[in-house]
Amino acid sequence: MAHQGAQRTHEQWLLDLTNLPTAAGREARILAWIAAWASRRRNLSLTKDRAGNLFITQRRHEQGGSRAPLFITAHLDHPGFVVTAARAA
Repeated sequence: MAHQGAQRTHEQWLLDLTNLPTAAGREARILAWIAAWASRRRNLSLTKDRAGNLFITQRRHEQGGSRAPLFITAHLDHPGFVVTAARAA
């Protein structure tokens, strides 16, 4: 049951993000959404490099556990994408 709730949350997250209007040079709404999303998660840190690339990193766990990194690359002026597969965590 918890898996279904998480799936609905993730689907809503995708809908919210991909419904934002955007175009080349007009990515402010996407940037604001990402910044707000990351700021609500205490275990994440958001940084931006000189070229404007955003990096969201997971803060270290006090217990020393680590996870494999997840890299997502996207153009902010075209945030749509297609999910081709999903698997349970």
